[in-house]
Amino acid sequence: MRTSIILATVIVATAALTARAELKKGDQPKPMGASAHYINCDEFDLVKMRGKVVILQLAHTKSDPSKEQVTRLKDLDKRFAEKGLRIVVAFEEPADAVQSFVDANSIKYPVVANVGDLRTRWGVMGGFPTSYILDVRGKVAWAGNFADQAEVKIETLLKKVTDRPWLPEEYAAIDTDLDAGAFGPARAAVVAALAVEKVSADNRTRLTAVVAWLDKRADAAFATTDARRFEGTYVEIYKAYLEVVNVHAGSAAAVKAQAAVDTMLASKTVKRELDAWEFFETQLEAAKAIELKDRKKAILLLKRVTSRFRGTEAGTKAKGLVARLSK
Repeated sequence: MRTSIILATVIVATAALTARAELKKGDQPKPMGASAHYINCDEFDLVKMRGKVVILQLAHTKSDPSKEQVTRLKDLDKRFAEKGLRIVVAFEEPADAVQSFVDANSIKYPVVANVGDLRTRWGVMGGFPTSYILDVRGKVAWAGNFADQAEVKIETLLKKVTDRPWLPEEYAAIDTDLDAGAFGPARAAVVAALAVEKVSADNRTRLTAVVAWLDKRADAAFATTDARRFEGTYVEIYKAYLEVVNVHAGSAAAVKAQAAVDTMLASKTVKRELDAWEFFETQLEAAKAIELKDRKKAILLLKRVTSRFRGTEAGTKAKGLVARLSK
């Protein structure tokens, strides 16, 4: 009998621990579930909200603290929605009861009712409300009871908000490249993934959307550079085109930028200007290294630019520095 009691106690304790197993930092919340009823929004999946910062709050219509949080959530929504904050409040209670709660409190942000036992689905931390802050990858970045206590954390996370389409976890390496601004390698990886015959229809749609997003950024970068082609120095324009070529490799915009680079290099006048700047930068670096110890030698280094590339933008720049050092 004693053994049975001990065993029963262990089972109950284990079940209680399982029921209270809150989400931890880095965890990704389970989907809402088939029984979920959506209010103030269409059906959605938390994973598909990647790219935004999400407050997932677990609440109860009979919980006074949950009612008190409504005002604070409204304030966060008002202040940060345009910066990429999204609020989702989930209830395990039936849709009718939750709808009455929503109406009574004039709630406009998304609310989900009838999601199932909140303790086993996500974990309730000592009572309602329980709040989880999800980062742009859809993973828990903060956990507590009152979402507004994480305001500083939310503001930090909002700096990483992106409008790019989300990708499933299996493409995390591509996300890493995108986060780092390595758009060329990311695009190449997406194109390679699309070439795989067994890629699912859903993944194909998302991968295609990422290519479109990358190409839109590339087109914008080229358009900005091309519009400024008559501004600044030849070397500034050249480097701007070259940046589009390197950063957005594989895109149509990169091809256009490369054509612009080739056109510049085909011009003897432009080529001489670019050679002048390259030589000037080399001489300037050497001059800076010895300026304090041997100013005369530093001046001679810069004079090489003025004599070899007289009349160029770089030559004029070097002439001005020589005059300044000669004083």
